[in-house]
Amino acid sequence: MNDFHALSITPPDHDLDTLLPLLHEHIGWGWEEQGQETAVVHFSSLDQAMAFRAGLEKQLPGCTFSLNQVSQTDWSQEWKKFFQPVEIDKTFIVLPQWLQDQPSQLKKIVITPKMAFGTGHHGTTQGCLTAIDRLASVGFQPPAVVDIGCGTGVLAMAAASVFGGAIFAGDSDPIAVDTARANADANGLGARITCVEALGLDHPSLAAAQPFD
Repeated sequence: MNDFHALSITPPDHDLDTLLPLLHEHIGWGWEEQGQETAVVHFSSLDQAMAFRAGLEKQLPGCTFSLNQVSQTDWSQEWKKFFQPVEIDKTFIVLPQWLQDQPSQLKKIVITPKMAFGTGHHGTTQGCLTAIDRLASVGFQPPAVVDIGCGTGVLAMAAASVFGGAIFAGDSDPIAVDTARANADANGLGARITCVEALGLDHPSLAAAQPFD
């Protein structure tokens, strides 16, 4: 398992709002925010981390940096330490494969993360699941939906279970794409969801399906 290089960045005014626009512009795979002052970006190579640092020093002089080598996390083992099923608005329940036979009247989304992250616990994911539920409850039926940065594919599977249009799941991490595809197949939704490796909307299938709702 390859290690990552974690670059911690604190802007000169110790305010993340100064740094975030540049991260949104240059980092397509996300970052970790530590408090209100520091962001941590993980890179697969030291050269990549140092090149980003050099560019950022030109755009935002005065930043404070620290660089650490960290082991890649195997989420398939980490999540078992804390995972509990997640219920959303009495419509969806996200649960792990080993609990898939648990009785429930809700729409089950069964996931196995492998090396991709996404269990349904994050507030943003829960908010999106709630939005999907509420849109479906008022009869909204979008012609096309895309889950960008899909991870395990939770949102794409939720959308496919209540919407009849085309459903796409995209991620820049090929492991996440494979995981999302496997989870979709395991939930009987493989034929409904097109999984692609893409940074944002940069993929021919996604370009052809736009606009998304």
